[in-house]
Amino acid sequence: MNLHKAAHQWATRPPEERFWTLEDLQTKSQRHRLEALELNAPPTLAVRATDDGDLSLHSPHSGRTALLSNFSFDQLSALAGAPSHYLRRLPAPLASQCLNRGLEGRSEEGKRPLKLLLNQNGDLRLRAITSDQYVRLWNDGIVDRLLELQTEGWKVPPARPQNASAPTRIATERDVLNCRHAHLGVKAGDQIAPAGIYASDRDLFCFMVDDQRPIEAGGTVLYRGFFVENSEVGDRAFRLTAFLFNAVCGNHIVWGCTHLSEARIVHRGQIRAKSAQQFEIELRKYGEAATEHEAQVIESARRRILAENKDDLITKLFRIKLAPKETLEQAYAMAEEHPEDHGHSDPKSAWGFSNGLTRLSQRLEYTSDRVALDRAASQVLAMN
Repeated sequence: MNLHKAAHQWATRPPEERFWTLEDLQTKSQRHRLEALELNAPPTLAVRATDDGDLSLHSPHSGRTALLSNFSFDQLSALAGAPSHYLRRLPAPLASQCLNRGLEGRSEEGKRPLKLLLNQNGDLRLRAITSDQYVRLWNDGIVDRLLELQTEGWKVPPARPQNASAPTRIATERDVLNCRHAHLGVKAGDQIAPAGIYASDRDLFCFMVDDQRPIEAGGTVLYRGFFVENSEVGDRAFRLTAFLFNAVCGNHIVWGCTHLSEARIVHRGQIRAKSAQQFEIELRKYGEAATEHEAQVIESARRRILAENKDDLITKLFRIKLAPKETLEQAYAMAEEHPEDHGHSDPKSAWGFSNGLTRLSQRLEYTSDRVALDRAASQVLAMN
């Protein structure tokens, strides 16, 4: 199974959202936090048209007025029950009237206290408007943890330039991944550009791997990697996706992935404590465990045959409600069609069938469905 999430980031991020190093990202993240102002506000808000034809939000409670960012405009439009793409085409005075009418017409249930995130850099600007239940997880705290991992040998994989206008430098031996399939990725002397570390005014995405401690079992060589995602403005939940892999391309396609697991935490309640704890648990699993132990687990799963034949295996897994029978049939077919996955494993083995489930999950449209199937694959690995 190959992962394309990092490759999508590589292909679509504009230059201003790309960073050479975690240190560069930390500088920007800390500046955003220092310039931030969080305010609790009652549901009474008013939108005003400025003399320059922009829109601003006025909070009678605090007496503050702030210009809108593109993202906070979308959030405010959703709060007012109005389509933002339509309002953007209207003159500012008319758009403000529509927004105010929508804000005033909300039901009493919808008129709950709000939380505003303002940016104080010159003009006061509204970065986000969320419910008062929203708990912010700041990007600089996440980057602090990534910098700690960097000192332990984790690194951001190098990537080739995404377009001709990208800033570049020559890759050194220190940049190149120490992987068995290194020919698929960047080599020393290649041109590289900022990639794998991204942040905008609404989100963060980082990709790191541990190429110094390979896991070898039955001719299979795997390495640890993870993606971490976050949003300070309510655009998405905190998410950590950890996996084992064979190689990373120069465009950040991750090849031969298995043992995929995901931790997702919404921005409510004790998210700071929860995310930190979950982050540490997951990374300890993939970053600090002895490679010999992981190799033993893989080899054991390769040898452990779960049933004598396909029908018995499907029946066994269906009885424990692992997944619908049709899904199990498709996963078995995937395992048979791709014996090259991690060492030509028997599809009736815990290792072989789990790889079939993992490969199948990447064909599903919805993230929740993919996560459910990846969890089922982990469950199969633990079976006797």
